[in-house]
Amino acid sequence: MILEQMRNALERLQQALEEGDGQKIRQVQEEVSRAFRLAWEKYQQGDIRTQIRGQALPRTMYLFATEELPAVVDDPARWPVLKHELVPLWRWGRAHPSGRWVAGGGGSSPGSP
Repeated sequence: MILEQMRNALERLQQALEEGDGQKIRQVQEEVSRAFRLAWEKYQQGDIRTQIRGQALPRTMYLFATEELPAVVDDPARWPVLKHELVPLWRWGRAHPSGRWVAGGGGSSPGSP
């Protein structure tokens, strides 16, 4: 499932950042960007439901993962901040009581502490 892939890729990126391995960080960042790109496509097609009305948060997350994230991973000085910015993202996907994954959760958005 795509939301699970997103969460797993974000967790792998968090681990790579902890290890400080630049090559691994860039490789995993590409996985994250691909997963978010695919999720955005599925969201626009109506295949992913969210508990949040409108496209603001899903679009912000998509733009962060596909535009901002590649630039951030190229600057090792920004990695410590990135580690903290990723936490709300990988906590974002959670299981809905129906068993279907939905977006929503802690109310955090990318970049919030």
